Amino acid sequence: MSWRRELEALVRPPSGVPAVFVALARGIPTARVVHAGGAFFDYVVSRGGGVPRPHAAAAGALPFADASVRWLVLSFLGDASEGDRRDLLLAEVVRIVAPAAHMIVVDHNRPRRRAAALAALLRSPRPARVQPLAAWRRLAYPTAREVHAAGFTVDRLRLAAAERIQVIFAHREPSNSGAR
Repeated sequence: MSWRRELEALVRPPSGVPAVFVALARGIPTARVVHAGGAFFDYVVSRGGGVPRPHAAAAGALPFADASVRWLVLSFLGDASEGDRRDLLLAEVVRIVAPAAHMIVVDHNRPRRRAAALAALLRSPRPARVQPLAAWRRLAYPTAREVHAAGFTVDRLRLAAAERIQVIFAHREPSNSGAR
């Protein structure tokens, strides 16, 4: 099984729910709506041959209305040096994601920093029902900390593609519906 098929099996939304797929590659986010049976990661790897052209946007201007997206897959499988663009894109994601929406973030597996994970647990926003050991383990990964700092609750984290890629499952609490 290729890494793309393995990841698509993990990030597949429920049947009948359209998902928004946003990928940050070379500093430019591209976005498209994926319907049931559609492939998420094909156009990230190959841009030719019948693959629909996604909408490219500035990191701070995704083409969706406020609180309009209920299922989002966010891919940071681009250049690892895009830190400021990642922050801009996460701020824009907070704007477009609806209350109680689900988000899945896919990123390269980066080393853990346990002290930063503990600090993230102590800072606000805190996970709704804190399970200290489980939450601490999830927030030991830098991308999970970024998602948590943006106001999402990190439900679980899974390593895929022979532990080269991390997949973070998160949701937005209904009470956090305002922009931060």
